[in-house]
Amino acid sequence: MNVKSPVKAKRRCVLVCIGIDLDGKSKILGYKIASYGESKNLWMSFINELYQRGLEGRNIEICIIDGNSGLKNAINFIWPNAKIQRCWAHKTRNVLSYVGVRYKEECGNDLRKIYNAKNIKGAIEDFKEFKDKWESLYPKAVNCLEKDLEELLLFYDYDERYWKLIRTTNKIERVFREVRRRTNNIGSFTNVSSLERIIYYKFNEYNEKANMRKRIKLDKFSKKLTNISDSIYTQILT
Repeated sequence: MNVKSPVKAKRRCVLVCIGIDLDGKSKILGYKIASYGESKNLWMSFINELYQRGLEGRNIEICIIDGNSGLKNAINFIWPNAKIQRCWAHKTRNVLSYVGVRYKEECGNDLRKIYNAKNIKGAIEDFKEFKDKWESLYPKAVNCLEKDLEELLLFYDYDERYWKLIRTTNKIERVFREVRRRTNNIGSFTNVSSLERIIYYKFNEYNEKANMRKRIKLDKFSKKLTNISDSIYTQILT
């Protein structure tokens, strides 16, 4: 978000965390308006604030994140038991950034085949075909996918009903779009306080409406987790 300063408008990064419990109830758990970038220290500070408020992470099952290394390192340090699922939407964009315009659509279709496979065995076979087909032409694109493949395919460890829910950060992206609809016509905020007010208003509105939305009960999400109030999976990204 753009916030005015004595010299010129300055970009402010808003870090956000949304959680879903085993009853399928989603809630924005917290946010932090950062003064600069998305460094490990900023993510560490934000996640530590959540920890101090009670989200100690003992029963967090999985975190769905974009590719920010600072975020991943912060999660591994503060919530070491949480598994990490990389977002396929972000990874697809990253891979296609190395692909020429002529082949983007074809390459994108091949990527979709991987995460739409019926099981992890099929996904790995589709990846091998992807690698054989594209490595000679776009080695950086293949490497971009291969280096994070294990975290990209983690969603296959869970019940098929939840694959679409946990393989991307689309749920939190929809929240961001709602915020943008309200802020796009503002341009630059007068100060951080004015940004804080609109962010809080939109996020609080989301939480109030969350109870009225249709839920996907996560009763078979994990055999290890039953009747634990802190059992949530967490999506975090900017």
